[in-house]
Amino acid sequence: MQEAPNQKNQDSLNMGQTRHWSAEWTEYAPGQAPEWTQELMAAAREAWESAWAPYSRFRVGAAALLDDGHILQASNQENASYPQGLCAERVLLFHIGAAFGERRIEALAIAAETWAAPEAGSNQDAAAGSAQQGHQPSEGQAPWLAPCGGCRQVLLESEQRQGQSMRIVLQHRDGRIGIWNSARDLLPLAFDGRMLPGQ
Repeated sequence: MQEAPNQKNQDSLNMGQTRHWSAEWTEYAPGQAPEWTQELMAAAREAWESAWAPYSRFRVGAAALLDDGHILQASNQENASYPQGLCAERVLLFHIGAAFGERRIEALAIAAETWAAPEAGSNQDAAAGSAQQGHQPSEGQAPWLAPCGGCRQVLLESEQRQGQSMRIVLQHRDGRIGIWNSARDLLPLAFDGRMLPGQ
C-alpha cells in the first residue's frame, strides 16, 4: 500500500521536530556607526539625565527618530509602588502615540548610564575606557542593553499601528552599536490584537 503524500511528514511531527528562529542585525565598531545612529544614541544618553530611578538606580534613556527628522527623548520613571513605574521606551512610545500620532517612528535607540559608552576609537580603546569606568564586561553580564519583554510588546504594536517597521538601535557593553531592522526581530512569537475575540 502506497503511503499518503503527507504520511511521512505526519510521522515526523508525531516524533517531534526541532525548529528555530533566527534574527539578523548589523554591528558597528565604536565610532563607526552611521552618523544618524550616533546622533540618536547620543540623544538617548542625554535623556537618562531626566530619569527618576531612586529605587533601581538604573537610569535609562530612549530617543526616537521620526519621519519628519525630529528626535524625541524620554527616560524611565519609577514609583515607590513598583508596578506603576514605566521604562524609558514605553514613556517615549506612549507620548509619541498620544501627541504625534500622525508621525511614524523610523528608529528608536536605548542607552543606560551603567553601560560603557565610548564615543569613538578602536575596540581596544573601548575596552580600556570600559575598565576605567568600572563597567568591564564579565561572564554572566548581558552583552546588549535590550528592551524588557513588556517594551518589546509595545514596540511591536507601535510598528503595527504605524504600518511600518522601525529600526532598533542598541549598544553592546564594549561600545559596539547594533541595528535591528524591526521590533519583531526581538520578539518573534508575539501576542497581538488578532488573537483577541472578534478580531
